[in-house]
Amino acid sequence: MGDLYFIKGDYKKAEEYFNLSVKISPLNYYSYFKIGVINIRKNNIESAKENLIKALESGNNIEDLYYYLGVIAKREGNLKLALRYFKGEVSLFPENYKVYKSLAEIYKKLSQYEKEIYYLKVIINYKPESVEPYFELAKAYLLLNRNLSETVPLVLKGIQNCKDVKKLPEAYMLLSEIYKFLGDSKKALYYKKLSIKIKKYGLSKSPVF
Repeated sequence: MGDLYFIKGDYKKAEEYFNLSVKISPLNYYSYFKIGVINIRKNNIESAKENLIKALESGNNIEDLYYYLGVIAKREGNLKLALRYFKGEVSLFPENYKVYKSLAEIYKKLSQYEKEIYYLKVIINYKPESVEPYFELAKAYLLLNRNLSETVPLVLKGIQNCKDVKKLPEAYMLLSEIYKFLGDSKKALYYKKLSIKIKKYGLSKSPVF
């Protein structure tokens, strides 16, 4: 019943059933896990941490358990601990796509761009239909002044995959910055104007290149 209400988005009712479950069976690690996830969504971090640790102490491998512990550690600013949890998650569940995104974000914060690039490439490999990883990879190459010939195709691929028009102004401004860096002032100005125009008037679809 807890899972049923959880899927419906009724977290209050779901938590009631999961709490009932652990009262009946105190070793029910899965219910502790779900209570922890619900409390993250309620922004009750201490309770979330307490319940996730109880699930972890059971020794059972639950998908997303290490991930959510990593999310909490990241929120608390403990990036090294977050990395340890995220890496623990992918060692058990290597196809858990969202964890790679978290790893890339942390390595970017730590200015460890080679590792950021590695995980961005992993994301693109798993999810070629992604959007943001293409933009972030282009930014990393631009920052490191390397693989510059790949930056424009990466941004264009992200734009091609993008279904959210609101993200396009930032994408085209990134193209403008890349062309400015490459010394093509004409294209830099074109994409800058395009970015401003889309932000102001909107767009139903990406311009044809």
